[in-house]
Amino acid sequence: MKALSTILLLGLFATLTGQTALGQPTDPSHQAHVLVQNFYRLVVAHETIGIYGAEWKIFAPYFSVSLSHKIKTAQSCGRDWSRQAKKRPPEKSPFSMEEGVLSGTDDKTGDRPSFSVERTVVGKDGSILVYVSFKQLWPSPEKPVIWEVAPKLVMEGGHLVIDDIIYLQRDNLNLSEFLKVPGCEGSRWVGNAKK
Repeated sequence: MKALSTILLLGLFATLTGQTALGQPTDPSHQAHVLVQNFYRLVVAHETIGIYGAEWKIFAPYFSVSLSHKIKTAQSCGRDWSRQAKKRPPEKSPFSMEEGVLSGTDDKTGDRPSFSVERTVVGKDGSILVYVSFKQLWPSPEKPVIWEVAPKLVMEGGHLVIDDIIYLQRDNLNLSEFLKVPGCEGSRWVGNAKK
């Protein structure tokens, strides 16, 4: 009975203070802020160019099932294009992306950018947009390059995950659209057949 009383008191404390028994905030906006902060620390430290590389595995726990599926499908189509490319004359790959697809920047050759989580906005559908500002001092510290992205978070399996990333400097193009490579039909490359 004493254990039950303790659990009920902890639940009441969490409700009144907005924190769990372990001291972690239950406010979704705060949780979204912390999740995106941790995600972009990894992105700045490890992001690969384009949609390939072993480092993608470290980002996977942050993604929704839907976004993970879109990424894996695009990667599979790229591998199928490469397999088929061995049987035809050399041509430029439609998968030769030179963008940092998680950070929304075109150029990852300079110094790693710094970032700050600016604000969170909760949508009517319960999704949360987290606005992130990047600053890169390369090529000129006097004229830094600044841009913004907005990861869209949704609740999945009882916790927040990233369901998409909006590139605000690119007419609000998003990662999901970026992953739709013309010539792909699911995980198969059919681009040449369409010609």
